[in-house]
Amino acid sequence: MNQQGIIIQARSGSTRLPNKVLLDFHEGQTILELIVRNLKSTFPDTKIILATTNSKKDNTLAEKGKELDLLVFRGSEDNVVSRFVECAKEYQVQDLIRICSDNPFLNMDGIKEVMSADFENIDYLSYRMPGGNPTIKSHLGLYVERVSLKALESVLKETKDSLYLEHVTNYLYGHPDKYNCQWLDLPFTDENIDQYRFTLDDKYDFELGQNIYSSLKTEVQNIPNLLSFVKENDLLTIMKSQIKKYTK
Repeated sequence: MNQQGIIIQARSGSTRLPNKVLLDFHEGQTILELIVRNLKSTFPDTKIILATTNSKKDNTLAEKGKELDLLVFRGSEDNVVSRFVECAKEYQVQDLIRICSDNPFLNMDGIKEVMSADFENIDYLSYRMPGGNPTIKSHLGLYVERVSLKALESVLKETKDSLYLEHVTNYLYGHPDKYNCQWLDLPFTDENIDQYRFTLDDKYDFELGQNIYSSLKTEVQNIPNLLSFVKENDLLTIMKSQIKKYTK
């Protein structure tokens, strides 16, 4: 059986909000700490690896990973696919759960669903939006991706395009004729689904996220409550403005 592992992709060099994953986000905890706390309590027997860059500016991030008792890997800043491949090989992981570190609202039940789904002979698995787009290409920020090491090794052979090497899984679901990509439908319905934004890019996202997180605390894991809070407090207007600014 292929060994499964969670790989958290993180770096300090965001141009929109530098060092955002290490800023105080909630009650003295950083986004990285909140994500790791939730992961460790939910998946205590699963390898959790921080995959950051070999740039000096990520020294502090790497040290923080060690403080949090994570396995740490450092690799290419620009070729993120190679960083994931080398990381997985070093820690003997063939079945990768990819997590983006700027998503403090990651839903643990959703991760359970992705991790427990049948993955035999599958290259890529994730949730999709009602229109068919992968959630990773939306602004939702609630879900993760599952990908095989074999598929990522294939990407390195198939392309040298910097777009695909930076955005780890884009080549896979962008070429369904070459890869077996499977999809889970979102476990909830909402007429405003395309207007929610829980991923954090800049200061405005960060402060809005802090407001939501401090108000709901552990209830952020209850998606109906999370979405209701956003609507009841008229936060969709701000989210829609940010989506327009950062449409992927």
